[in-house]
This record gives sequence, C-alpha cells and structure tokens, in this order.
Amino acid sequence: MSKKDAINTKQRILEAAEQIFAEVGFDGARVDDIALRAGVNKALIYYYFESKDAILDELFEKLMADGKSVQSQTLSDYPNMDREDTYMEFMKKNLEFAFSHRNLIKIALTESMKANSKHSGLLKRCDFIIGAELEYIKKKYESKGVIFPYSKKELAVMEFFTGIMPIFNYAVYSDIFADFYGMSDLELKEFFLKVFRLTHMSGHQKLYTK
Repeated sequence: MSKKDAINTKQRILEAAEQIFAEVGFDGARVDDIALRAGVNKALIYYYFESKDAILDELFEKLMADGKSVQSQTLSDYPNMDREDTYMEFMKKNLEFAFSHRNLIKIALTESMKANSKHSGLLKRCDFIIGAELEYIKKKYESKGVIFPYSKKELAVMEFFTGIMPIFNYAVYSDIFADFYGMSDLELKEFFLKVFRLTHMSGHQKLYTK
C-alpha cells in the first residue's frame, strides 16, 4: 500500500468512526461497524489504531487543532475586532467551523458529561482556543501601550461560558431547534448572531476598546 493509499484509508476509518460515534454514542459503537462503514478489514483498523479509544482521541485532537487554527486565522483576517461588523464576520467564521464539525462536538459534549469517561477532557482541549484568544487580546492592549488588566481565569470564564459553549450548542441543536420553532436555518442563524452580539460580543468590545 502506497503512502497516499495509507493516508486515505486512515481518513476513511476516522470519518466512519465519527459518523457512528455521533449516531450511537462512543460506548455503543463497535469496531466491526466502523470497519463495515469504512469498507476496510477490521484488522486494518487495529493496524492504524491501538483501540477504539485511540480513534476517538485522534478525532478530538484534530477537532481542537482545527479549532485553534481557525481561531488564529480568523483573528489574523479580522484585526479590527472593536468594529461590530468585523467582529460579526469573525463570528460567522466560527459558526461555520462549529457547524461543519458538529458530529465531533456532539460526541465531545456527551463524553464530557460522563464522570468516568477517558475522553472527558473538553476543558483541556478548549483551553487551546482560549489561549489563542488571550494572546490576541494581549497584543491589542500592548499595541495601545496598555497593560492587560485581566487574568486568564477571568477570560476563560467569559470565553467558555458565553463564547465557546453557545457556539457548540448552536451547532448541535440548531436543526431540532429550528424545526421545533418553525424557523428556517437562515432565520435561526440571524437570531443567534443578534443575541450573541448582546452577550458575548458586548464583553469583547469592552476588552478591545480599553
């Protein structure tokens, strides 16, 4: 098997596992089902991954690595975050990312609520995203010759509870929420961004404009 074929096979396994984990939960997923969905021999899965746990770990690491990359890139693309229109464009990019990764987000949230789960490190993984935001805000303060007056703990509370979690919840619940309330996807998105502007964004504007 060529290196390219090996990469494609491993990717098919990861994609199949993601779908099945989202459908039946991590505990309910069977390696046999992953192999069938991916169109590979079960033994090949164990060639690439030590266990089912290893598959989920790699999926989660990729989710947070992608999240940090998107966060860093969008912060670079939209430097004037004190402007409302710029910040909303930034937020739309974050929503697009969350929606495209909603299966993994659903799995991560489910696992995080299990007391004895080996994969409950949601906060640790979200800390990568929070760290990118903290670095950006500190640079904004330094560019104005002002010392950043807030602790990482303060920023982490704001980012996680009013920033990351609402976006994660939007990604996971948007379809059933829109159906329940008779909204179109576009209508729900517009309402969400409007509310987000009043909550998380107002806090950010205070940070950016100090």
